[in-house]
Amino acid sequence: MLKNKLEKIAYRRLFKQLSLKSRSVNIYKLEEAKHIGIIWNQNDVNAANQIQKIIQQLKRPNCFIHTYSYTNNPININGSSVQNVVVTPKQIKWTGAPKSSEAIEFINTSFDVLIDLSIQHNLPITYALAMNNSRFKITSNCHHYEVADFFIQSPNKGILEIFTSMKEYIDKF
Repeated sequence: MLKNKLEKIAYRRLFKQLSLKSRSVNIYKLEEAKHIGIIWNQNDVNAANQIQKIIQQLKRPNCFIHTYSYTNNPININGSSVQNVVVTPKQIKWTGAPKSSEAIEFINTSFDVLIDLSIQHNLPITYALAMNNSRFKITSNCHHYEVADFFIQSPNKGILEIFTSMKEYIDKF
Protein backbone atom coordinates (compact mmCIF):
# COMPACT_ATOMS: atom_id res chain seq x y z
CA MET A 1 0.00 0.00 0.00
CA LEU A 2 2.83 2.41 0.85
CA LYS A 3 4.55 1.44 -2.40
CA ASN A 4 1.42 2.38 -4.38
CA LYS A 5 1.19 5.77 -2.66
CA LEU A 6 4.87 6.47 -3.29
CA GLU A 7 4.45 5.52 -6.94
CA LYS A 8 1.49 7.92 -7.31
CA ILE A 9 3.55 10.70 -5.76
CA ALA A 10 6.45 9.85 -8.08
CA TYR A 11 4.18 10.05 -11.13
CA ARG A 12 2.83 13.43 -10.02
CA ARG A 13 6.41 14.71 -9.58
CA LEU A 14 7.39 13.33 -12.97
CA PHE A 15 4.51 15.01 -14.79
CA LYS A 16 5.21 18.27 -12.99
CA GLN A 17 8.87 18.08 -14.12
CA LEU A 18 7.70 17.23 -17.62
CA SER A 19 5.40 20.27 -17.76
CA LEU A 20 8.41 22.51 -17.04
CA LYS A 21 10.48 21.07 -19.90
CA SER A 22 10.42 22.43 -23.41
CA ARG A 23 11.66 20.73 -26.55
CA SER A 24 11.04 20.91 -30.26
CA VAL A 25 9.44 18.00 -32.09
CA ASN A 26 10.66 16.90 -35.53
CA ILE A 27 9.19 13.89 -37.27
CA TYR A 28 11.86 11.49 -38.48
CA LYS A 29 11.44 8.42 -40.62
CA LEU A 30 13.49 5.55 -39.26
CA GLU A 31 15.58 5.36 -42.45
CA GLU A 32 16.58 9.02 -42.00
CA ALA A 33 17.41 8.82 -38.31
CA LYS A 34 21.10 8.65 -37.48
CA HIS A 35 20.72 8.33 -33.71
CA ILE A 36 18.01 5.94 -32.47
CA GLY A 37 17.11 5.13 -28.88
CA ILE A 38 15.06 2.12 -27.86
CA ILE A 39 13.45 1.76 -24.44
CA TRP A 40 12.18 -1.67 -23.48
CA ASN A 41 11.40 -3.91 -20.55
CA GLN A 42 13.48 -7.09 -20.33
CA ASN A 43 10.75 -8.60 -18.16
CA ASP A 44 8.37 -8.63 -21.16
CA VAL A 45 7.85 -12.06 -22.73
CA ASN A 46 10.56 -12.97 -25.27
CA ALA A 47 11.71 -9.33 -25.31
CA ALA A 48 15.46 -9.87 -25.70
CA ASN A 49 15.12 -11.98 -28.87
CA GLN A 50 12.66 -9.56 -30.45
CA ILE A 51 14.78 -6.51 -29.61
CA GLN A 52 17.80 -8.16 -31.25
CA LYS A 53 15.77 -8.68 -34.44
CA ILE A 54 14.66 -5.03 -34.40
CA ILE A 55 18.24 -3.84 -33.92
CA GLN A 56 19.28 -5.95 -36.94
CA GLN A 57 16.54 -4.27 -39.01
CA LEU A 58 17.66 -0.80 -37.96
CA LYS A 59 21.42 -1.33 -38.38
CA ARG A 60 23.05 0.53 -41.24
CA PRO A 61 26.20 2.62 -41.75
CA ASN A 62 26.37 5.84 -39.73
CA CYS A 63 23.36 4.90 -37.61
CA PHE A 64 23.93 4.65 -33.89
CA ILE A 65 21.49 2.63 -31.78
CA HIS A 66 21.28 2.87 -28.00
CA THR A 67 19.00 0.81 -25.81
CA TYR A 68 17.70 1.38 -22.30
CA SER A 69 16.06 -1.52 -20.53
CA TYR A 70 14.64 -2.23 -17.12
CA THR A 71 14.77 -5.70 -15.61
CA ASN A 72 14.95 -7.81 -12.51
CA ASN A 73 17.40 -10.22 -14.24
CA PRO A 74 19.76 -8.48 -16.70
CA ILE A 75 20.46 -9.96 -20.14
CA ASN A 76 23.08 -8.35 -22.38
CA ILE A 77 22.19 -7.58 -26.00
CA ASN A 78 25.00 -8.25 -28.46
CA GLY A 79 25.90 -5.85 -31.23
CA SER A 80 29.06 -3.90 -31.96
CA SER A 81 27.26 -0.68 -32.90
CA VAL A 82 24.73 -0.85 -30.08
CA GLN A 83 25.23 0.78 -26.70
CA ASN A 84 23.17 -0.96 -24.01
CA VAL A 85 22.07 0.50 -20.69
CA VAL A 86 20.43 -1.95 -18.30
CA VAL A 87 18.89 -0.78 -15.03
CA THR A 88 17.62 -2.92 -12.19
CA PRO A 89 15.37 -2.01 -9.25
CA LYS A 90 18.46 -1.37 -7.08
CA GLN A 91 19.68 1.22 -9.60
CA ILE A 92 16.46 3.25 -9.52
CA LYS A 93 15.40 5.93 -7.04
CA TRP A 94 11.87 5.83 -5.65
CA THR A 95 10.98 8.60 -8.14
CA GLY A 96 11.86 6.37 -11.11
CA ALA A 97 15.06 8.31 -11.81
CA PRO A 98 18.14 6.18 -12.45
CA LYS A 99 21.19 6.30 -10.20
CA SER A 100 23.81 5.06 -12.69
CA SER A 101 25.75 7.51 -14.84
CA GLU A 102 25.12 5.39 -17.99
CA ALA A 103 21.35 5.57 -17.51
CA ILE A 104 21.44 9.30 -16.77
CA GLU A 105 23.52 9.81 -19.92
CA PHE A 106 20.93 7.89 -21.97
CA ILE A 107 18.14 10.09 -20.60
CA ASN A 108 20.15 13.24 -21.36
CA THR A 109 20.90 12.14 -24.94
CA SER A 110 18.75 13.74 -27.61
CA PHE A 111 17.99 11.04 -30.17
CA ASP A 112 16.51 11.65 -33.61
CA VAL A 113 13.94 8.97 -32.73
CA LEU A 114 13.22 7.41 -29.34
CA ILE A 115 11.09 4.27 -29.50
CA ASP A 116 9.34 2.82 -26.45
CA LEU A 117 8.75 -0.89 -27.01
CA SER A 118 7.82 -1.80 -23.45
CA ILE A 119 4.68 -3.83 -23.00
CA GLN A 120 4.62 -3.94 -19.21
CA HIS A 121 4.05 -0.58 -17.58
CA ASN A 122 6.51 0.61 -14.91
CA LEU A 123 7.80 3.88 -13.49
CA PRO A 124 11.47 3.64 -14.60
CA ILE A 125 10.49 3.14 -18.26
CA THR A 126 8.00 6.02 -18.08
CA TYR A 127 10.62 8.23 -16.45
CA ALA A 128 13.21 7.50 -19.16
CA LEU A 129 10.72 8.23 -21.94
CA ALA A 130 9.31 11.36 -20.32
CA MET A 131 12.57 13.04 -19.34
CA ASN A 132 14.43 12.38 -22.58
CA ASN A 133 14.68 15.37 -24.96
CA SER A 134 14.61 13.36 -28.18
CA ARG A 135 13.27 15.03 -31.29
CA PHE A 136 10.59 12.39 -31.91
CA LYS A 137 9.21 9.97 -29.29
CA ILE A 138 7.09 6.97 -30.23
CA THR A 139 5.24 4.55 -27.96
CA SER A 140 2.57 1.87 -28.06
CA ASN A 141 2.06 1.82 -24.32
CA CYS A 142 -1.21 3.53 -23.42
CA HIS A 143 0.29 4.61 -20.09
CA HIS A 144 2.89 6.66 -21.99
CA TYR A 145 0.72 8.57 -24.45
CA GLU A 146 1.16 11.79 -22.46
CA VAL A 147 4.96 11.69 -22.74
CA ALA A 148 5.33 10.70 -26.40
CA ASP A 149 4.75 12.52 -29.68
CA PHE A 150 3.26 9.56 -31.51
CA PHE A 151 1.15 6.81 -29.99
CA ILE A 152 0.18 3.59 -31.73
CA GLN A 153 -2.27 1.36 -29.94
CA SER A 154 -1.47 -2.30 -30.55
CA PRO A 155 -3.25 -4.47 -28.00
CA ASN A 156 -2.20 -8.08 -27.50
CA LYS A 157 0.78 -7.91 -29.85
CA GLY A 158 4.40 -8.79 -29.37
CA ILE A 159 7.27 -6.31 -29.51
CA LEU A 160 8.22 -7.20 -33.10
CA GLU A 161 4.64 -6.70 -34.32
CA ILE A 162 4.39 -3.38 -32.47
CA PHE A 163 7.64 -2.19 -34.07
CA THR A 164 6.42 -3.23 -37.53
CA SER A 165 3.19 -1.26 -37.02
CA MET A 166 5.15 1.79 -35.84
CA LYS A 167 7.46 1.60 -38.84
CA GLU A 168 4.53 1.34 -41.27
CA TYR A 169 2.79 4.39 -39.81
CA ILE A 170 5.94 6.50 -39.61
CA ASP A 171 6.82 5.68 -43.22
CA LYS A 172 3.52 7.29 -44.27
CA PHE A 173 4.63 10.73 -43.02
